[in-house]
Amino acid sequence: KPIVVHSRDAADDTFDIMKQFSNAKFLLHCFQYRKKLDVVKQEGWFISIGPSILRSKDVKKIARDMPLNRIMLETDAPWFGLGKRNEPIAVIDVAKKIAEVKKISYEKVVEETNQNVKEFFGLSP
Repeated sequence: KPIVVHSRDAADDTFDIMKQFSNAKFLLHCFQYRKKLDVVKQEGWFISIGPSILRSKDVKKIARDMPLNRIMLETDAPWFGLGKRNEPIAVIDVAKKIAEVKKISYEKVVEETNQNVKEFFGLSP
């Protein structure tokens, strides 16, 4: 089964545990550990990016540097609102910002991140 991980202020411990399960598929929810991005890429883990990309330089750099085939979109609604209650529709803004940061089309971001969801969770095409 795929595993979704939410780690806050515990990247080293979390990654040590995750590495013990080399056959598992991991998604790091609300990933914000820019200094750990090389480990994530090396291990082949997925990350999800939410509305924090709209205000965080670190998350923008993570989106820029992470291969698109390992990124998923999220809103973490109702949390992570930008000064207001967050709604699932905010995922559109997240995709647009990733497209801008990666200098690719919005449609490419949507297409590939949707495919990543299907692959990760074993959903039919």
